[in-house]
Amino acid sequence: MMKKIVFSAAIAASLALVSCGETNVKSETVTNAADSTKTVDSVFTVNEAEWELRDLTGLDSLKQISGFSVKLPKGAIIEKDFLDLKVLSPNAHEYVLEIRGQEALRPLKEYVTNQRLLEVDSARSATNDTKLIAEDANGYIYSSQVKAEDGSLIDKKPIVHFTYFILKGDQLIRIEDAHAGVYDDKMANEENTKKIYSIISSSAAFK
Repeated sequence: MMKKIVFSAAIAASLALVSCGETNVKSETVTNAADSTKTVDSVFTVNEAEWELRDLTGLDSLKQISGFSVKLPKGAIIEKDFLDLKVLSPNAHEYVLEIRGQEALRPLKEYVTNQRLLEVDSARSATNDTKLIAEDANGYIYSSQVKAEDGSLIDKKPIVHFTYFILKGDQLIRIEDAHAGVYDDKMANEENTKKIYSIISSSAAFK
């Protein structure tokens, strides 16, 4: 159940979450204000074959990401502003990744624990219901649902997020999906998020 100091680099990615070749994808028709229509996949399945390893070294404006690569969706366009790297791919359902680099001042375990307490435990309140789904030494996956004033859940299904850390020497990279973008349970569900976490954690590496 995933939601997310010297330097900060953020990657926002509208991910192309495509269905596997053997999976039949259901579609629904969406009508806009001008009465034009387009077909939108109503179910997305993450396929690692549609991701590729990208070297992010030096792409941030402050040149703080050094010798680091991770898999991103194929065809993603990388843009940068002052502190952010944005990776954009067209998709009917926007999905956002953020990657932030910073100087490591504490052990990895403290970063994971402190961020989990902030995003999962402390975020649980009268207006938000968060639950931890999975956790390992480098990060965690969690769900989040918005509550109404009477305590009932507004979101029909939970939105599932992740946060992942990787540390080498004094360089810490944090990768997460929870701080930007519009989410829906058709793509930010438990199955997809677990697959994305697996792709990220198995590919993220320093040279």
